[in-house]
Amino acid sequence: MGWEESHLHMFRIKDREYGPTYLDEELETLDESQFRIGDLMKPGDRAAYEYDFGDSWEHELAMEASTVADASTVYPACTAGEGYDPAHFDLAAATAAVASV
Repeated sequence: MGWEESHLHMFRIKDREYGPTYLDEELETLDESQFRIGDLMKPGDRAAYEYDFGDSWEHELAMEASTVADASTVYPACTAGEGYDPAHFDLAAATAAVASV
């Protein structure tokens, strides 16, 4: 099952709101497809992400670090992770999963 974009969402970064183009007229958001998060945030910055306006799932995003993309790497790529059992986290499987998005 892939991303179906069946719920509304919005990012709040430095007092500005970014979302899908169809929210622009209703909520006065900026078109998220016109921006890259790396251009809007720097390490140490925090942003808010609201998913599913009906249930209002609020998430805080923290940019911990950034780096220059490696021309020989396929992106997106998972660089690390953990789960219910960190000793069994499969980095290769996680990277394959994000590559299919």
